Order: sequence, then structure tokens, then C-alpha cells
Amino acid sequence: MARSLEHEQGTQGTLELAVSAATHIIDACDLAGVSIARRDEVRTRAATDDAVLAMHELQYQLGEGPDVQTLRDHETVYCPDLSTDQRWPRWGPRVSRNWVCAAS
Repeated sequence: MARSLEHEQGTQGTLELAVSAATHIIDACDLAGVSIARRDEVRTRAATDDAVLAMHELQYQLGEGPDVQTLRDHETVYCPDLSTDQRWPRWGPRVSRNWVCAAS
């Protein structure tokens, strides 16, 4: 993977290759995305599916979710069940109901 990323031309190509590879390398990873934070703006720069873009946008609108928490706390987060995780009471159930179950 590192060799493939090393030979990729440009930042966007590298990000797209990284999210694509994540779904192959990480067990049970069906969707992946990369967000970049700059000053007061957070943008999803690469995603494996339009559903990832929608999930990320919902986080930014609600001000909660794993990306928002990671950017705020500078720590990695893990969640085995979005529908019941109390850290994101509005985002988790909506994502679980609208996208995660539909993708399974």
C-alpha cells in the first residue's frame, strides 16, 4: 500500500487511493472517507461512495459524529454500533437507519 501511495501523482489521487484501499485492508470496512480541516472549514476530500459524503455532511450540520469528535478532541474514536452510541445521539441513529443498514 505504501509503495502504491508513494507513486501516486498529486494529493487528490493519493487520498482517493487511500480510501479505496481502506475498504480492502480493514476488516468489515465497507465505506471510507477522508476529511481535511482548515481554519473554520471541514471538507470531505475523498470518499468511496456518495453515502460517505452524506454522512459527513450530516455530521457537520449536527455538530456531532466521529469526524467532528476526532477533529475537536484530536483522538481516534471507535464505535462498534452507531445506533446505540451515546456520544452522537442524533447522528448515530440517523446514519444507522438511513445508510448503514441499507448498505449491509
